Amino acid sequence: MEVLRCILKEKSLLPDFNFHWKCGSTKLVNLCFADDLMTFCKGEVSSITHITQSLTEFEALSGLSPSSTKSNIFFSEVNPSTKASILNILGFQEAKTNPWTHRYLSYASRIQLILSIVISMQTYWSSLFIIPKKGKSFWSVKTPCDPSWVWRKLLNLRSVVQAHIKYKIGDDQSTSLWFDNWNPLGPLLPRFGPRVIYDLGLPKDFTVKDIIRSNHWAFPLTQSPDLNEIRSELQAVPINDSIEDSCTWTLTAFGEESHEHLFFECPMATLIRGILSIKTPHMVGLATWQQWVNRLSNFKGKSLAITIVKLVFIV
Repeated sequence: MEVLRCILKEKSLLPDFNFHWKCGSTKLVNLCFADDLMTFCKGEVSSITHITQSLTEFEALSGLSPSSTKSNIFFSEVNPSTKASILNILGFQEAKTNPWTHRYLSYASRIQLILSIVISMQTYWSSLFIIPKKGKSFWSVKTPCDPSWVWRKLLNLRSVVQAHIKYKIGDDQSTSLWFDNWNPLGPLLPRFGPRVIYDLGLPKDFTVKDIIRSNHWAFPLTQSPDLNEIRSELQAVPINDSIEDSCTWTLTAFGEESHEHLFFECPMATLIRGILSIKTPHMVGLATWQQWVNRLSNFKGKSLAITIVKLVFIV
């Protein structure tokens, strides 16, 4: 939504865009509450056209678009012909506000209403990222029947990203023995199945630290070929008890990920930088991560292009 805010802000600077009469002093164009979006402008075709263009640009970037069946537009003192043109542009239905006003609420009631809204916002965002119960791994959590859109997407991507997240073993108990990708063979439970837990007698909530004794591997002896394969691969896993466990993002062909590869060397990064350079020609010719950071740190502009570039490369 930060990107959409930047797009709307840039459109609001155009000469034929006019703010809603109550929003001119604050230059307010949009408000977000949970998963609801409200946009404000003067009831005229030119301003509405810019709002529509902003939503279209945002859809092209994020894949998110307003639902015509769930979206409404509210008018105030707009003549019928202009109203008809606006409805035709947006494709939304006209709606009416409820006939209650602030005068029915006491001062204390207004404060309570504001507090309830603020608290509910925090509750909403917390519900999107439900943390697994203690002792459970993110990789083993089952997808619930009614998850939020964000949580469902994250869970569905596990099979794609798990192979690229590598764990380095240190001196704490944060790396899961069975689910995390710390062994050269990959995550152990998906590779060998639940039978391996039964054969070894090591619980699901065990960490890698539980099979280390005095900075050496203490993997149980067994006659199983699969388990002996795990044991033999342990010799290739270094233990550094002077640091905490850590994880890195790796690529199949290039090893550990880096800023240079992520933003400059991979084909997708080259394509994106080419697109950005059209609106930010002052960045052309910069070939390293540090050069971009140094140049961007000196920018004072507030244009959409500069804001997006800063969000991507600095924040």
